[in-house]
Amino acid sequence: MPTSLFANNLKFLRKMRGISQQKLAEQLGLKRNNIASYEAGIVEPKAINFLKLALFFDMPPGDLLEKNLSESFMSTGTEEFPKVSEGEIDLLRLLRRFSGHTSDMQKVLEGFREFQKLIFSTSSSGEQEVAGNNPTGTNGELDTLLDIMEQLLDSNWKLIGRMTKESNG
Repeated sequence: MPTSLFANNLKFLRKMRGISQQKLAEQLGLKRNNIASYEAGIVEPKAINFLKLALFFDMPPGDLLEKNLSESFMSTGTEEFPKVSEGEIDLLRLLRRFSGHTSDMQKVLEGFREFQKLIFSTSSSGEQEVAGNNPTGTNGELDTLLDIMEQLLDSNWKLIGRMTKESNG
């Protein structure tokens, strides 16, 4: 099923901010499955939620519906930027690749977070257990690693956001 421009734009903007569906939902007073459904193009948000999203991302509502934001970000053609040097075009291409790799790592992080939720369960005594075993320190080490990865991704998305503002401004 093809997704709408809005669905693609929402996912792109959320990733550019480096936030999860859960965090976005919490900030807007929605549920994570609302955001997931919007991004998948399964449902369109109610008008009030659409406006909340536009305000949150500081985007004109029309742009969210009518423009392909990721395509305009990824565009590196000289016809669109006639006064851009070859060096700047190379930098834009590198930025596009960096953004793609960051997006891939965001998916890996989200996958590990979900894996962690599935594997680690709290026993009745409140201790961490993994499939009936209690590996000493495993959850703490994984938490630390995932927290570091999340901080790195947050820095990457902030850098990408700053660089795109500079290249557009």
